Amino acid sequence: MIAFDKYGNLTPYDIVESNLCEFEKYLVNEMKNNKHRYQLYSSYTNYIQKLNKIIGKDYYQWLNGSFVTKTAKPNDIDVVSFIDHSIVEKYDSEINSFFYPLSKSIHNVDAYIVKTYPNEHSKYKFFKSDNLYWMHQFLKTKPNRAGKLVNKGFIKIDMCHEKLQQQNIKPTKSNS
Repeated sequence: MIAFDKYGNLTPYDIVESNLCEFEKYLVNEMKNNKHRYQLYSSYTNYIQKLNKIIGKDYYQWLNGSFVTKTAKPNDIDVVSFIDHSIVEKYDSEINSFFYPLSKSIHNVDAYIVKTYPNEHSKYKFFKSDNLYWMHQFLKTKPNRAGKLVNKGFIKIDMCHEKLQQQNIKPTKSNS
């Protein structure tokens, strides 16, 4: 279950493991102004569908931004896909539009891709560094007017475990 604190931020203040059904239920269907959220979620699911057709489903994503809060009208969904380095390198030109800035203009998703490496790989330290960078970005809000950062959680979805009905990811119909 996805839960929020009194400020509308995701709790616990950590990585919150979820799935697409739960993500849609709590962050689209049960939110105010869900028509706007539905449009953003639809862009996100279209993004996943297209990415999966190229690289398969052996990756995970961290989702963040105002969409993963109770903000009435979020700007977009922030997505970081953690994909094995060999897959990223194999499909480099095909996935160019799946990370910022092209992801924003083409797919309407603020997306980034992080190459993952096994522990024994000489570039594993780059993956750990990228992982820590995004963790730092996602566990706090932007500074408020007083300059204070507030703790928050973010969503992790493991695409390997998603039942995507043969790549046909379709959000349920919006009801507002």
